[in-house]
Amino acid sequence: IRGITFRPIILDDEYSPEIASQLFLKLIKDYNGDLLLASFGTMTIAQSLDLLRKGKMALFFPAITESSIFRKAELKNTIS
Repeated sequence: IRGITFRPIILDDEYSPEIASQLFLKLIKDYNGDLLLASFGTMTIAQSLDLLRKGKMALFFPAITESSIFRKAELKNTIS
């Protein structure tokens, strides 16, 4: 898209917040990833909040959820 190549990286967090946290760092460090696409898993995706606040990662979280933790003004790089 406009000269940017997207390469999907699929990592299984086993719906574990602890594993998810490790995988977010792996995505950034090992794959130079900066965009997280998540369709569900509020508790696991919540582990990325520090990275989102620091601008290290962007999040596209299209799931319909009652959780508002990703809908805060401070998270400017989040679409939820």
